[in-house]
Amino acid sequence: MIGVGALVEMAGCVFVERRKEKRDSNDREKELKDIEQSLQAGVSVVLYAEATTGDGTVTLPFRKPMFQPAINLDLPVLLHVVNYTHIDGEPVDYKTKDSLFWYGEMTLVDHFIKVLTYKRINVEVNFLRILNPKDFKEIDDLTNTSHKYVSEAYRPILVPANNSSSV
Repeated sequence: MIGVGALVEMAGCVFVERRKEKRDSNDREKELKDIEQSLQAGVSVVLYAEATTGDGTVTLPFRKPMFQPAINLDLPVLLHVVNYTHIDGEPVDYKTKDSLFWYGEMTLVDHFIKVLTYKRINVEVNFLRILNPKDFKEIDDLTNTSHKYVSEAYRPILVPANNSSSV
């Protein structure tokens, strides 16, 4: 039986090791090269510049290396934001966020099985703007500007006043 990892790899997914304790010194360079090769082959690449997952309460910081392939190849960056709005007709809120957001110590398989129990999950995907890497002097400027636009369009899950913990 083929595992989930093998299936998504056959579909063209490029994996990025985001866990520092598992990262080899050559991993990032190889991953960025894989992304560049995909782009050079004319494949559109969708990535989440946080390079990790969160609980939906904030837009996490963007990682500069995620923008490097676009800079190296002088390709535009199309910013987008994903907002989850409803699960089975009920608004997504702090109580239901763990049903959608995979983060922390959650296992992918258990989370995936839980997501499959819902009949309907409403998601809004908004394409925000195209940024040209040439318009930015430094990678920090491109990264920070991208984060600003995405953060402005993202609708975070609100944390109740009596519970200030978030990932």
